[in-house]
Amino acid sequence: MTKLLKYLVASYCWLTPGWFLSGMVNEGKLWVLLLGSLLLGLPFFLSRLYISTVDKTFVVHQYRRGGLLRAIRGSRLLSTPFWLVISLASGACMLFWLHTLSRAEWILLCLCVPLYAWIHARVFAAVRSQYREYRAFAQGLGWSQWVFSIIASIGWVLILVYLFPHHEAPLLSEVMTEKHKVLLSADQSVLTQILDRYSAYYRAVADMGLEILQSGTPGGFVIAAIVITFVAIASFTVAISAFLIPVKEYRRIFSPLSEASDIPVVGFERSSTVGGFAVLGLLFIYPALGIQLEASVAEKIRMSEVNRFELVVKPRLERFEGHFFRQGTREKLQKLAAETLAKQGVGIELLETQMDAGYRLMSSNVDAYLDTYYSLPAEYMRLGAMLSNSLERKLSQDLTKALNRGEPFKHFERTLSKLSERNADLQAKYQQASQQLMAENQVAVPQGDFWQVEELSMEDLVTPADEIQHINGRMRGAAAGVGAVSAMVATKVVTKALAKGTLKLAAKAVAKGAVSKAGAGGASAAAGAVIGSVIPGAGTLVGAIIGAGVGLVVGVTVDYALLEVEEELTRDEFKQQILQSIDVARIEHRKQLGLE
Repeated sequence: MTKLLKYLVASYCWLTPGWFLSGMVNEGKLWVLLLGSLLLGLPFFLSRLYISTVDKTFVVHQYRRGGLLRAIRGSRLLSTPFWLVISLASGACMLFWLHTLSRAEWILLCLCVPLYAWIHARVFAAVRSQYREYRAFAQGLGWSQWVFSIIASIGWVLILVYLFPHHEAPLLSEVMTEKHKVLLSADQSVLTQILDRYSAYYRAVADMGLEILQSGTPGGFVIAAIVITFVAIASFTVAISAFLIPVKEYRRIFSPLSEASDIPVVGFERSSTVGGFAVLGLLFIYPALGIQLEASVAEKIRMSEVNRFELVVKPRLERFEGHFFRQGTREKLQKLAAETLAKQGVGIELLETQMDAGYRLMSSNVDAYLDTYYSLPAEYMRLGAMLSNSLERKLSQDLTKALNRGEPFKHFERTLSKLSERNADLQAKYQQASQQLMAENQVAVPQGDFWQVEELSMEDLVTPADEIQHINGRMRGAAAGVGAVSAMVATKVVTKALAKGTLKLAAKAVAKGAVSKAGAGGASAAAGAVIGSVIPGAGTLVGAIIGAGVGLVVGVTVDYALLEVEEELTRDEFKQQILQSIDVARIEHRKQLGLE
């Protein structure tokens, strides 16, 4: 009973600081990892070294003293550092395993301590009659570790399945995707952060296996859950088995190999040597090697030699719309946007040249329009339009048609169509590339208060326009038809001419001319009547016809003369007003192209 009590006290005293250190894993301190690995791995090391020592004792006594084979098989020069490395690795894994345990699992773990003592007692009772005394305890220890690990891992899984149901366990792929977004901070231990990530993978596999087993559809994850549970419990079992080894049996580790049942007390010289090496290793070599390993792993990650991890030297992040991204994401997006804008800008010079050429051709059409405007047929058409109250519409239609003659912007329109198609394709590629870039740089929500988060808005980014604004929306919508741009620009010029009152003045001039023409027409008719009456031999009807003809000739002559006078007085001003409207439209068009 006394031995069992000592075993329980020692086991729980060892487990208590393990529980405390496992709760500090999230702090990411290297000393927590080093101390936890040493504390949890030391019993593992002593247990395995003891069993190895007993096995070597049995083997070497099969050879003659002084023989080479006896010296080789009995040497502990390689086995000791081997089990030391394995025990430290096991201690580190055990630390993170304890970190993932729930409260229910901690209770099960504490119950495993006395249960293992009971199984070891049964196994030891079975094997002690089969082996010599010095070897029976070691064999019982090794066999009980296996038996208990198998029984405990299966029981562990079944208890968690039926007593502690698991619902909606995350998929391993989901956990790996989320953990991949977690950046490694240089302000924390890189080794600690990496082991923490793999412990999350372990937890995901275990939870998936438990959930699948609970659903009644066993699969590969069930086996995986039992196997990884077995590995964890086996390491724990080896460690607590060290507290069952009597103190006198530990003398075998530090003494020459002997089959004697009682090993004498270790001498002063050997004990002082072992103590000196232990202090040297624990206080100097072990911390130095841990720091060196930490620096080496961090450097490899920093140099991108380990692609699964990314180390952030300066713990800074960027935040867009509630999501966190690696530092520099904004610069990458701005660079991508600038590259897209640069590609969209290709062809603008050609578009500008064709636009200027279109306005020059439109300006050259003004003289042809004025030649037609100051002609008698056009004058009489305007008078007819005035009678139907559609004079301004008639003037607008004539000017629009004249300015659009020759489709001044047909080359501009073709180039615009090609650039719009290309820019729409560039815009789609930009959207796809920007979404991919943000997905690649998105990280998990940072843990800890040492992260510096820069709040940004998507509006701060320079994003390419849906298409370059060559012309206004109404013109873009009409640009599907042939000559649509020329027609729209001409309409815009006429609209500006109307706004300036240019065509209204022309309409008033037509009205005034009509009054003067009425007076001139009356005079010419009177003159025709007088001439018709004095022609000898002509009857009244013939005289009227002759008089009307003469009056028509005189009226047309007078109209022509008046129109010539009007052209002389108003043409230059009328032309300048139309050209000014064209120039205003050109300036606005250039602004829409971003050329002003």
